[in-house]
Amino acid sequence: MLNEKEFERLQKLACIKLEEEEKNKLFNQIWNIVMFLDKLNDLNLENNINIKQENNLRTISWSNNFENKEWLLNNVKHKKINNTIVIKSVLD
Repeated sequence: MLNEKEFERLQKLACIKLEEEEKNKLFNQIWNIVMFLDKLNDLNLENNINIKQENNLRTISWSNNFENKEWLLNNVKHKKINNTIVIKSVLD
């Protein structure tokens, strides 16, 4: 936990000098953050993890009908990785 001595050390490390009112305000804000982080230690996520991974990659359907796929792949202006065309962004 954060105590007055550690708080003074933080002020020195940050090279700041605070008035008494500012010290109290900042101490309370940091205290609330530390208390919140401490609550995170109490969470048991072991059985509650349900991560759904979606594949956001979409295949362009008409490319499957293209006869010369190698030519198509070699003539794109985008980056290619493992026979896949990488496009930085797509507008929906």
